[in-house]
Amino acid sequence: MPHGASSPSPRWTHPIPVAVAFSLAGTGATLALLAATGALTPQSLPGLPAPSGVVAWALPAAKIGGDLAAVATVGALLCAAVLAPGHRRMSVAGYRWTRLAGWTAVGWWVSAVFVLPLQLADFLGTGLPTVTIRGLISFATTIPQGQGQLLVIVATGAIALAGRSVLTTGGSAWLLALAIGAALPPVFTGHAAGSGSHQAAVSGLLLHVIGVLIWSGAVLALMLVRRLPTADVVTAVRRFSAAAPALVALVAISGVITAATRLSKPSELLTTPYGGQVLAKTALLVVAACIGWAHRRWTVPALAAGSVAAFRRLAAVEVAVFGLAVGTAVSLSRTPTPQSTGEPAAAEGTALDLLGFNPPAPPSWGQAWAQLLDPYPDPLFPLVFAAAAAGYLIAARIAGRTGEVWPRQRTAAAMIGLLVLLLATSSGLARYASVSITAHAVQYLLLGLIAPLLLVIGTRDLLSRALPDEDETTEVRGARQWWRAICDHPFTRRLRSPAVALAVSGTVLYGGATGPALELVLRSHAAHLISVPITVAAGVVLIASWLHPTDPATPTIAWILAWAAVHISACMLWLTWPQVLALSWWNQVAPSWLAGSAPDDQRTAALVSLIAGLLVAATAVTMAMANHDRTPTTRLNPAQQTAARQDGAPRTDPAADGLSPAAVTDTTPGDPPADRP
Repeated sequence: MPHGASSPSPRWTHPIPVAVAFSLAGTGATLALLAATGALTPQSLPGLPAPSGVVAWALPAAKIGGDLAAVATVGALLCAAVLAPGHRRMSVAGYRWTRLAGWTAVGWWVSAVFVLPLQLADFLGTGLPTVTIRGLISFATTIPQGQGQLLVIVATGAIALAGRSVLTTGGSAWLLALAIGAALPPVFTGHAAGSGSHQAAVSGLLLHVIGVLIWSGAVLALMLVRRLPTADVVTAVRRFSAAAPALVALVAISGVITAATRLSKPSELLTTPYGGQVLAKTALLVVAACIGWAHRRWTVPALAAGSVAAFRRLAAVEVAVFGLAVGTAVSLSRTPTPQSTGEPAAAEGTALDLLGFNPPAPPSWGQAWAQLLDPYPDPLFPLVFAAAAAGYLIAARIAGRTGEVWPRQRTAAAMIGLLVLLLATSSGLARYASVSITAHAVQYLLLGLIAPLLLVIGTRDLLSRALPDEDETTEVRGARQWWRAICDHPFTRRLRSPAVALAVSGTVLYGGATGPALELVLRSHAAHLISVPITVAAGVVLIASWLHPTDPATPTIAWILAWAAVHISACMLWLTWPQVLALSWWNQVAPSWLAGSAPDDQRTAALVSLIAGLLVAATAVTMAMANHDRTPTTRLNPAQQTAARQDGAPRTDPAADGLSPAAVTDTTPGDPPADRP
């Protein structure tokens, strides 16, 4: 039963007119723009079957229906999981938003089911009568567009079923992550995936889609529930208003990146149908940003004061604007991009086509810096790491105000760790990692061992000191309570076990180097984007289990040596393996200066991995011994922490180590802390 369910909820809005306006705006914009550009009129090409006129208009209509439902689903789950009050039990507003997401996911699923045969007919250039069950199965299992659509069908079906039974804020958060993931497969199979510099195109569109989904979805979800407690609405609106400027910046920056990869020169904005629609969508997003500013300036304070009419009216206009923007985006996905006048298109299957950039020149000591600083054409990771660095510096500054200056050594370690991640993902090394086995091994050593070691050192206790204190007796889940919930989750506790951490790290680092997994990561940009955070997370879990074990009796050095034994065995197996892993990829993309050298390159990669792993293990052993010999500090229980803060002493928090308050007991000077050996 949701918390506070017995309290009557006043009528908040009229959802049916809002939903109708949003749907009509989106569908009307899509079909009107496609009709104006001639995209709804089938064009026959010599030697190819005549496309169906029904498919020409039915496919974008079905897509816009799915996209509108996706916006509503993501928005409702965002409101339920993040914006609405609710901590241990789901609030009334969170319950209603989660149930709303269950219904909108049904519409999303129905649209996805209809899109699949329409996509196949469009792919074949024929009408729907020629589509067969066997053809659909083949399309959904062997063709990237069909595979992506099948993932959407499965994910939306899961959301529709789970949305009717979830009763916790954490459950809504998991469904939110699944909903955002369900919206992304078309990003990796559309225009962006087939363009030159496809890494930049895909990553830019990925950021753009996520930003628009969250921004427009939250506003729409606020207007689609008939009755909500006023206090819950005020809480949700205030939280969203605080994050809105960052969302506007994300959508604007990613939109510029996406447009830059599709247009060869600025004049095409005015001379091509695609460029004209880009300008139209930009204008709509500017209008939405202005409405958001008006909300922050006038309607949100009025809403907090008890006046809801002004907010509802302006939000209804904003929903219609977002509907037009989503419709324009669907039209853009069906509009041919202008042909680039710079370089001829790469032949399918060539190194340029597979890589998205020309193969790099042979490495040279004289050109080392120039080659290293030649950026990899993907803006995603630089933006993410820049945001992480800014967030860290802000948190460190806040932590320094709690009574003890935040150590500069930790800041330096964290910043160097982020620089290592930037080097691994966005520099010339990432270019060479696509064509050289040794460079690829170095890249993932940096991601899975070196950067995690620095990040674990640099982030110790940061969030516990930076996050604001909150009233633990309330049912409002804020940042600190989210952090506690994550640290106290049984899954997180299992990950902190050295045995589990070793298993997870071994599976990710060494399993990812096997032939099928390695080739998937090399050939699929989506798989590469997924592999990077997973590798970093596995490394962080492993290093943290060594340096910050939760059980004082944990034989830390023994576990480090166990990992070293596993690492040596894996590297020796790789060194003596008779076949080159992912050989077909290396043969396809290898530049002339690497032709025929794949076996030697693999042996070099194994030796480099062996040496780097042993150095990391030696460093970890040294640090573990230093931690063991260091004089322990006193760990305070919650009552002692409160008294210490009143006296101006630095704040400590068991959540920094993933411990619940109940796990921390009174200690006396000289007792070992609860989280160190």
